[in-house]
Amino acid sequence: MKGLTKRQKEIVDFIDTFIQRNRFSPSYRDIMTHFGFSSLGSVHCHLKILKRKGVVTQEGHCSRSIALTTPQREQPDEGGIACTLIGYLAANRPIELLPQIQTVSLPAALVPNPDTSYVLRTRGDSLVSEHITDGDLVVIETAHEPQAGDTVLATLAGNQTIIGRYYPEGPHIRLESCSPSVPPTVVPTNSVAIQGILTAILRLYS
Repeated sequence: MKGLTKRQKEIVDFIDTFIQRNRFSPSYRDIMTHFGFSSLGSVHCHLKILKRKGVVTQEGHCSRSIALTTPQREQPDEGGIACTLIGYLAANRPIELLPQIQTVSLPAALVPNPDTSYVLRTRGDSLVSEHITDGDLVVIETAHEPQAGDTVLATLAGNQTIIGRYYPEGPHIRLESCSPSVPPTVVPTNSVAIQGILTAILRLYS
C-alpha cells in the first residue's frame, strides 16, 4: 500500500481481514493482542497516524468503529515507504524541529527499519566534509546500539549536533569525520547523546 510502513500495512491488513471475517470492527485490545503491543497507547499512536494518512476512520467515543476509507486490496503498492520528516539539520547547531511533523516517501531499499527511523533535511553546507550537502535527506535509525565504525548523529553539550564515525574508547567517545583534514571530536561518554545511526542519504537534483 502506497505511503505506509510495513507495520502500518500489517495493521491495515488485520483490520480489513477482521472486518470481513466478523462483520464488525476490531477493538483496540484486539489489535494490541494480535501484534503484541505493550499498551493500548501504542495502538492509539498507530491508528492516529493511519487516520492522518487518510487510510482509517473512527467515530469518536464509539467502540468498534474503526473502518478503512478504501478496501486495502484496491490500493496498489508502488514500493514507497512513508518516513517521518521531523526537522532540519546543520552541524554544530541544535536540530530545528518542524512545527508539524511531515512525511516523505522514500524507496523501501533506503529504509530497512521504517518504524524506528526518521528523516532530517540538511540546511546549509556545514556538513560538506561528510559528503552531505544542502537539501539532502538524511535517514536516522534508532532501534540499535551503534557499533564501532558506524556513522552516527550525536548531540553534544548545548544541543550541538555532529555526524561522525563512532568509536567508544573507555570513558570517552571519538567521533571521526570522513575528511582527513577535520580532527576527530573526543568527548566524555556522559556528555554525548547518540540520536541514531545514519543509514542513508538521499540527494534530490532539480
